[in-house]
Amino acid sequence: MKKYIALFTVLFLCVPLYAQQKVSLSYNPCLSLYNSENSTKTISGKNIDYIPSFSIAYENKHLLGTDIIIEYNYSSVKLSAVQEFRPTSSGPTIPPVMWTVDYYLAWHNIDFGNNYEITKWLSFSIGPSISLVYRTISIVDLYRTTIEEEVPATSFDDRLASICAGLNCSGNIEFPLQDNEQYFFLFSRIKCRYLHSVLFDSRGRNLGSYYQSFLSGQINIGVGYCF
Repeated sequence: MKKYIALFTVLFLCVPLYAQQKVSLSYNPCLSLYNSENSTKTISGKNIDYIPSFSIAYENKHLLGTDIIIEYNYSSVKLSAVQEFRPTSSGPTIPPVMWTVDYYLAWHNIDFGNNYEITKWLSFSIGPSISLVYRTISIVDLYRTTIEEEVPATSFDDRLASICAGLNCSGNIEFPLQDNEQYFFLFSRIKCRYLHSVLFDSRGRNLGSYYQSFLSGQINIGVGYCF
């Protein structure tokens, strides 16, 4: 994650300096409105609903002749479930096989937005999004229960990386803390983002008709500086 923040910082420093630039940092309570991964049987009936995330953003009112917002957003979620398989037999009872599944999903989102002012402190933006998504399924503490003891067996990880693309839109409001041309401000942003997979790092695996699709709604609550 640190390398993505460093890359964002380098890109920011390479942008020509004009008046009315803004940088901001925010925490983003996020709700998953639709997530194709919820159909994954490994999750065992659990759904991805709430996703903690945070953002760092840069806005330039004169970049490419228009008001552009570039926002890096990191989100991640982890689910754990205990799975049990009970074989049936006409003979002696066969002990159940049980395992713990850890499911981890992380997004590195970059949102681009063309910002349109409604009033001095109220605006809305819309633009494309691109995301690097990591999914890891870990089968851990795999064992077969016997009468005498729990016998450990082999555990494994299934890792998958993908690139997703989509669209974002947001409504933004600012609360300036100073009456100057350069000032600190509090802000809130209601954002909706849709992403769909376009490329997988399959590593030779046949993914068939597998795809990823995400629709999320979030509220950015943070602080920024205009200079």
